[in-house]
Amino acid sequence: MRWRALPLLALALAVLPACDGKARLHTFNALFWNASEGCLESEAVVDVIDGSDPGQCPRTQCWVTPAGDAYVTTDACDAPLDFRDGTHDPAPSICADALEALAAGDDGRCDA
Repeated sequence: MRWRALPLLALALAVLPACDGKARLHTFNALFWNASEGCLESEAVVDVIDGSDPGQCPRTQCWVTPAGDAYVTTDACDAPLDFRDGTHDPAPSICADALEALAAGDDGRCDA
């Protein structure tokens, strides 16, 4: 199953504060690596994560789904539980290609 952007209802639920004033859900936003086209798609909401947002991390990471799809984030500290961190997988790998596309800037984007 390929993860895609979630409906606006899920996004609204993610930002609604809980009774204590803190959000208990947050969104996971990322760039999808389109392996067949060899480029990164625009950033989108991929999933809603249970728990408070850990804040921004100052590092780029590549997350791999159980189906083998890759998503690149530039500031997410966490990802859905079934995603694994593939940032440091040895080349060649889907993450190495995705991170190379990110480094290429507009040249690595599908919509450029």
